[in-house]
Amino acid sequence: MKFNQQGVALIQVLLITAIMTVLALYLSNTAKEQVAIAQLSNDKAQGQVNIQGAQAEVLFALFTEKKQLTSRLTNDTSNSEIKKMWNFHDEIFTLPSGVQVKIQDQSGLLNAHYLERDLIKKLLEYQGQSSSQADTMIDSLLDWQDIDNIKRANGAEFSQYGTLDRIRNGMVPDISDFKYVKDMTPELLDILLENTTMFRKGNFNPMNSPQTLLNALVGKTTAERVLSERSDKTLTRRRFKEITGLDENEEMFFATSNYLSMELINIIGQSRAKRRLTFDLQPYAEQDQPPINILSNRD
Repeated sequence: MKFNQQGVALIQVLLITAIMTVLALYLSNTAKEQVAIAQLSNDKAQGQVNIQGAQAEVLFALFTEKKQLTSRLTNDTSNSEIKKMWNFHDEIFTLPSGVQVKIQDQSGLLNAHYLERDLIKKLLEYQGQSSSQADTMIDSLLDWQDIDNIKRANGAEFSQYGTLDRIRNGMVPDISDFKYVKDMTPELLDILLENTTMFRKGNFNPMNSPQTLLNALVGKTTAERVLSERSDKTLTRRRFKEITGLDENEEMFFATSNYLSMELINIIGQSRAKRRLTFDLQPYAEQDQPPINILSNRD
């Protein structure tokens, strides 16, 4: 009888030990998860702080330095480290804080609100569309945004949209709005998202255009020469004219504009902080005019 009692007691001890072990493991894992969550939140907050600081540094440089590329071949006496790294064609450069930055000159993109037929047609044809298909898409894009219901020769107004109760009939608030345009495909929409903007004012500057748009405008071989010199930061207005055969006119001007988009990314541990904003710089603003006008801001 005594041995049976000892056996029962041993089993009880083992059960209690097992339960306590499981509980301890659970509490340990819970504590690890809480620490991981706290660390993730801390990293996220630090990333946002780093991005805010990087944004201020880049904006200060844009206000105080000339918006031009700097290489070992240029005679530039600027002490700005950011100027030595930056570019205006959406290529990543990394600040000492670890924040990755991309700046895209809006004048290097096609105007989504006021489509330049010749330029947008070259882009569409480079994507494999025939001349007539490109004309149809361009007219449909124009009809989508004009304020009337008069169909262009190859376009589409309300009567051609059987599944929609209305069409935009006004300037699009976002490029993604083009997905509703008649015969639009996901592939074409991606091309428009990459190569058009709602925020371009004034002349077109192909020196800062994306590779796809450059390929369409001057051919792949010529575009590769431009991209090579641009990457080396040796591309000048004169060299761009020599390489491409393009020349400045009332619609095309080879100078970086004050309308820019900037994307900032900071990765810390498992956290990724990101901000994308588009803005208009006014370095000579007076009185009550703001020196910077934020046109779009997305975290």
